[in-house]
Amino acid sequence: SNGYFNRTLKEIIGSYFEHLNCPIAFGFPGGHEKKNIPLLFHQRASVEIGNEKVSIQYLDNETGQ
Repeated sequence: SNGYFNRTLKEIIGSYFEHLNCPIAFGFPGGHEKKNIPLLFHQRASVEIGNEKVSIQYLDNETGQ
């Protein structure tokens, strides 16, 4: 914080999405980055977010495995 705002960007984003009760990952190379990891919409997935890494495993939509 530079003194103007009393919260960090991560705190602001976290408070905005907290009602969704879902994980939020910062610094994930998805989208328009040099290392571009695709995020698939309408796909069941297992997501694990740790302090050092994010893991996404796409599941079969019918069986959930």
